[in-house]
Amino acid sequence: MKKTLLTVALATASVAAFAQGRISLQTDSGALVTLAAGAGSPSSNGDGLTLHPLAADAAYYGLPIPTTSQLPSGITLDVGLYGGTSSGSLTLLTTVVLDPNALSPQNGQYPSTKITLPWAGGSVDYFQVQVWNAADAVPGYLAALALGTYGGENHEFAMTPSTSAIASPGVNNGGGTTWSTVGNENPLYVGLIPEPTTFALAGLGAAALVIFRRRK
Repeated sequence: MKKTLLTVALATASVAAFAQGRISLQTDSGALVTLAAGAGSPSSNGDGLTLHPLAADAAYYGLPIPTTSQLPSGITLDVGLYGGTSSGSLTLLTTVVLDPNALSPQNGQYPSTKITLPWAGGSVDYFQVQVWNAADAVPGYLAALALGTYGGENHEFAMTPSTSAIASPGVNNGGGTTWSTVGNENPLYVGLIPEPTTFALAGLGAAALVIFRRRK
């Protein structure tokens, strides 16, 4: 009896493990992580914010970010994949450093990373790739947004994770995702995010304009 129960338990565990969702975090030549252009030609990321790089990084304005060394400003970037079974409820699944030395074949391309999801595969799920300053105490684009440091993100997109480690789809422009149809993820721009005070001043300016128009 015990042997039978053990066999059933092992079989159940095997089925559960096999059913877990699997994907591969990777990029290709069409979705390289790229530094925003200079002040004269700003770039926008997935949420439409205008990004400007630091003057210290002028040598890489508009170019894929080097993966063999830090940027001239001394900043190293983390790339993270967020995901969830519903839109708007994403959690951080994995993080890779955009400084993998020989592991990446070209600038702006992070190393391919296999991911086993904490939920089953085979159905549509939601994902987003975010980039932020590796020195930030809290990971994620939202933290970079609050701190006014380097960051970037693409639009949230949908894809179907596989239930097989061999057939796991890649999170890139050609591997089963819809980056090219949801926004400007080609390339994924990174730059200096406006500090919260900037937003506050912009809001005050807009409010003053509305009041002025009403009085007029």
